[in-house]
Amino acid sequence: MTPGGSGVDVLIVGGGIYGATAAYEASRRGLSVLLVERDDFGAATSQNSMKIAHGGLRYLQTMDLPRIRESIEERQRLLQIAPHLVKPLLCRIDLEGVNRPSRLLLRAGLLLNEWISRAINRTAPADSLLPKAAYPYWYDAIIIDTERLLLSFLDTAVKLGRGRTRVMNYTIVEEFIRRRDRIAGARISALGEVDVGFVLDCTGVSRRGQPAGLSMNLVVGGLSISGGGAAVALHHPIDHRKVFVVPWRECSIVGTMERAYPYDPAQPLRLDRAWIDEFLAWIRPVHPELARLSSADIRLVHAGLLPREGPHSNRLARHYRIEDEPGGIVRVVGVKYTTARRVSSRAVEIGARRLGLRPGPGRESGPLPSLVDHRLELAAYQQADAALPAAVLDSRSGPSVGAVLYAVDREQARTLSDVLFRRTGIATTGHPGPDLVSAVASILQQRFGWSEEQRREQIEAFNRDRAYLCADPHASTRS
Repeated sequence: MTPGGSGVDVLIVGGGIYGATAAYEASRRGLSVLLVERDDFGAATSQNSMKIAHGGLRYLQTMDLPRIRESIEERQRLLQIAPHLVKPLLCRIDLEGVNRPSRLLLRAGLLLNEWISRAINRTAPADSLLPKAAYPYWYDAIIIDTERLLLSFLDTAVKLGRGRTRVMNYTIVEEFIRRRDRIAGARISALGEVDVGFVLDCTGVSRRGQPAGLSMNLVVGGLSISGGGAAVALHHPIDHRKVFVVPWRECSIVGTMERAYPYDPAQPLRLDRAWIDEFLAWIRPVHPELARLSSADIRLVHAGLLPREGPHSNRLARHYRIEDEPGGIVRVVGVKYTTARRVSSRAVEIGARRLGLRPGPGRESGPLPSLVDHRLELAAYQQADAALPAAVLDSRSGPSVGAVLYAVDREQARTLSDVLFRRTGIATTGHPGPDLVSAVASILQQRFGWSEEQRREQIEAFNRDRAYLCADPHASTRS
């Protein structure tokens, strides 16, 4: 079955990182795939990320060896299949206030982590291995652009599908069609009825009845805690959690805070300014530089919904779930960016085997297809259109006109936020300023034929984005 014909082997609902990696996994196995996302790709929880592909160092506390192994293997695979997006990240444990016995345990833990990593990755290419680091440092990996990594999984899925994989944003599953007590098809906006072999639900907590909590990170400027470009793990003196400060672009990402959230799946995610004050109060005792932060220092707020451990718990779940439900649907509820591909791989195989499909080679050993590097195509993507306001876009401070048009023509961007947040990334370190926003809106206005009112609505919607809860959208954060 193919997307262009009467149906597909697998219908993936949800275009976050779990849906994107599921499309990649299904396509490399030779299945025909249709992925639909009701909003933009990666516009929900996948936007909330510390950017670290971590090897599970914290799991040493409970000696959860299976999770450690899984995390180390997936970190290594990301380094191999996306070297243009995933790089080594030097990390340091802050030893201020840590007593001698605890320091000895930390040193032993880092040595054990290094030994386990080397043992697991002994067959990996030498040029993809993380460097060694001396105590109290260690190496993890950083995803320099999580939005682009997600899009690269989708692009690669389409490439691997050879015409049998299709991904669509702003598309809704209106109704599942059941025959003999199982899902046999779906009615999809813009497509009509599509026959499906099985459904893979990757919407996470975006469905009724799933208890959810809020995970938050702050993007701030002006911190020098990391010193030398290293991420720093700080010990919270009150609740004893680790607070991470991760250098990213010209900013730092601080997190992660978790809190209860009054979740209503019928309503969009919202943030309350009081929650930001709560975050700042939480990190204040950790370090003098964090103590001086105010809402004026916050350039961006990351926020996303994650599953709770249970309906009566405020703790966020630490383990993913794959639910193989009767009737031809497999649900994935993920909790971690690093291992999304591996979890999706298992879910794809469960669905395919249940329905008697032959999903092709799915072993976790052996090389994976490298992710598409969009920079090669973008560099060659030039459109000669003198009517476009190219002069107002300075390539030193914003995307080129070609990058904006590429986002629209090749990557299904439909809104100003799609372009600025999730295609060009120019808005992910703070509001890019009214002049640049207005210029990009003018380009999209001409491309889509928006009225002047629609153009203004797009700008207002971008400025109201929850990510800028503490920012002044009328003041540029760039020089």
